Formats: sequence, C-alpha cells, structure tokens
Amino acid sequence: MPNLSEDVTGSTVETVSTEEVVESAEMSAIKAMAANVQEILVQVQDFTYKDKINRELHTELQSCKSGQVREIMAPLLKNIILWHGTVIDQYNHYVQMQSKENTNLAALFPDLLKEYKKLANGLEDLLYDYDIETETPIVGDEFNPRTQKKSPRTVETDDDALVGKVAECINAGFRDIVTTRLLKQPEVAVYQKKP
Repeated sequence: MPNLSEDVTGSTVETVSTEEVVESAEMSAIKAMAANVQEILVQVQDFTYKDKINRELHTELQSCKSGQVREIMAPLLKNIILWHGTVIDQYNHYVQMQSKENTNLAALFPDLLKEYKKLANGLEDLLYDYDIETETPIVGDEFNPRTQKKSPRTVETDDDALVGKVAECINAGFRDIVTTRLLKQPEVAVYQKKP
C-alpha cells in the first residue's frame, strides 16, 4: 500500500518503501532474463532448423551423386552384359564342337574352353563389383515368361510333370542388387511333351 505524505511545499507525495524498490528491481531483472531466455530459445530453434535442413540437403546430395554415378555407368554395364552373352554363346558353341570327333583341333578345345569360362567368370565378378548379379534359373523350376526368355531350343520329355518347366539355362540373366530390377532375362530351354 503506498504511503502518502506532505513535502515541504505542502504537496502530497507518494513514498515508496525500500522493499517495493527491491521488488521492482527484481521484477525488471526477471523480465530482462525472460526476454534473454526467449531470444536464446529462438536462436536454438533456428540452429536446430538449419541443422535439419543441412542434414536433409546432404542426404539429397549423396542420393543424387549415387544416382548420377549409376546413370553414367549404365551404358558400360549394359555392354558388359551383352559381351557376357556373346562369350557364353561362343563357349556353348565350342562345347558342342568338342563333342564332335571329326575335328583336328580337339587337343586345343579344353584350353580354349577354360579361357572362355575364365573370361565369363571375370565379367561376372566385374558386374558383381557394381552390384549386378547373375540370375540363373534352376532346372525343374516353372518357366516364367515375365522374367525368363524362352529359347527356340526345347527338350522333349515323356514326363507330364516336367512339361513347361526349365530344362536348361542357356544364358544367365542379370539383376541389379540395389534396385532388384532385372536387367537381362535369362535364356532357358523348356521341356516340351514328346509328340
């Protein structure tokens, strides 16, 4: 409660106690600290937001970089896949020729076949280093036209349970390990009912 008193001139003057002055000073200090705390809180929120944006941008950059590298490598990898198919075709051709007895070069075939197989294995290893693996159907699996290429070659059978199933994998397919996308269908011979 304010104290009223008369000063020398006869005017009424309000006097303030020391406690009220101290309370008023404490209130001012508390308000100043609250303002400082509020400003620090705004700065912390701003820093947290900027840090979040920075992390999101970094993640996006890394994603773009990896996608860009894959995009640049795609033609190279597709060509390696095509060459792998050519090498396997040649390998299969020489395997068939080796079984024929009318050739004078029979002694060279085992070495030649080893070299072709080594080349094909080296290409597969190279592709695997770039997250591409071979896709080789197992004999006896159901033929799936969506994921397998049917060879003109067929294998005749009397067993009805085998009809329409994979008889042989002629050429492996390839799948991107990261995206699981099939890059090249495996070529397979399919069992067909004997006429």
